[in-house]
Amino acid sequence: MSIAGRYQPLEDPPAAAAPFRARDLATAQTVLLRPVRRLKPAEVVPALERARRAQGIFHPSLITLFDAFEDALAPLVLAYEYVPARTLKVVAGGQPFHPRRAGEIGAEIADAAAELHGRGLAHGAIDGDTVLITAKGKAKLDRLADPSLEGTSAASETGDVAALGRLLMELLTGRRGATAALLGSDAVSSVARRIAAGELDSAALIAATLRRR
Repeated sequence: MSIAGRYQPLEDPPAAAAPFRARDLATAQTVLLRPVRRLKPAEVVPALERARRAQGIFHPSLITLFDAFEDALAPLVLAYEYVPARTLKVVAGGQPFHPRRAGEIGAEIADAAAELHGRGLAHGAIDGDTVLITAKGKAKLDRLADPSLEGTSAASETGDVAALGRLLMELLTGRRGATAALLGSDAVSSVARRIAAGELDSAALIAATLRRR
């Protein structure tokens, strides 16, 4: 059995819209196939177009989207780089990170967002569920162009910048939806406050400021 004549599943495709590993027969790479089943017919073509614009962007802090296609498996299937990792939400377990570590993660994800913005794209759903932490501690932004994520259809650079600020607050406080009032007096908290105040208005500027802290 192959999918789209190219992908050999390495595990049984799940009944629900859960990702599964497959072998790309054209490159011999292991990829992660993510079926997107809950799409209305009118949403399929726009979702495919968005995904194809985002294909093949390589950045050390971004999970690469290799392919996007329609299939009997689902109206849209996204083929991503396979990287063993856990979501930031799982790694954190509701606990705050040390400010230095929070700044490292924030800078890596801001770098990935800046790469997208430089190409006229935006992620639209940067949070603890779409940021992965690898076994070596590297932060990577996942699920680029996944229309099943809330906000991706209206993704914008401004929205991503605001999401980076919220991500920093979550890293520093251990709470999703935390406000600036909960932040400490460290340099990374200061960056989060400046994002919330609109003083840092680009992902590239956020990454550079975090690295200078």
